[in-house]
Amino acid sequence: MRFIPIQVQKNYCWIWIAIDRDRKKFLNFVIGDRSNQTALKFWNAICYHCMNAIASDYWKPYECIIPKEKHVQTKAQTFTVEGYNSLLRHFLQG
Repeated sequence: MRFIPIQVQKNYCWIWIAIDRDRKKFLNFVIGDRSNQTALKFWNAICYHCMNAIASDYWKPYECIIPKEKHVQTKAQTFTVEGYNSLLRHFLQG
């Protein structure tokens, strides 16, 4: 018997979510990949909300879509959305 190695690529689905930290309110979400195209789709889904500041981590596509004057890049300010991410991962893994 002969075994042939097969390369398997995982196809991940990314859920982008926006949370109002002050009110603990879920604003919107987009399902897609990690591309700039999905980032733009996400921004178009949330840009109409009144947001004084937008906190994100240091992932590059955020720099392309979020206006510089509103964008705060820091892991310290993303704890609320990371909590939601944890819940989603817990209940959606299968």
